[in-house]
Amino acid sequence: MGHDLDLQIMRAFHSVNSPFLINMFIPFVMWGSPQIAIPSFLIFSFWFYRKGDFQRAYLCLAALSAATALELILKKALFILPPPQEFLNRFPVKWSSISIKTQSSFPSGHTLRTTLFSALLLCWSDRVRRNPLFQIALVAIPVTTGFGMVHYGFHWLGDVIGGAWLALLSCAVSCRLLASKKL
Repeated sequence: MGHDLDLQIMRAFHSVNSPFLINMFIPFVMWGSPQIAIPSFLIFSFWFYRKGDFQRAYLCLAALSAATALELILKKALFILPPPQEFLNRFPVKWSSISIKTQSSFPSGHTLRTTLFSALLLCWSDRVRRNPLFQIALVAIPVTTGFGMVHYGFHWLGDVIGGAWLALLSCAVSCRLLASKKL
């Protein structure tokens, strides 16, 4: 039953053949890739380090490391096949990449990284919390990344939800550690 629902959702995404939609997701999906997300986290961490906020600087990298480790453990433990090849090959950009390739599609690492980055920024930056436009953008980025991963046929919707959930869990643990002042 769950697999049939996944196929229906995937077919619904693929029935929309708009060039605008096909190209709209590209920057969001690419931002979730390791070669762009990891430097983003390093810059984010360096920004806190330069401000003298060493706890947030270290926690940012620790959260990414822990979430990525959990992603790989889950990919190995819960072997879930990715969508069939018929749904793949809609991604219009070919590029060589540093990637975390596994045969399992659960959870979505792209969604995990964009959700974690956005959630940490929302939790830790006063400037972001005071600006509703930043808040909307930081919620829209991981949502758009997740839809892009489904649209391009890289992941099932459940993989995207799992990646987002894992990121939010990692963010919650990081925020809790920061609040406890036991670092």
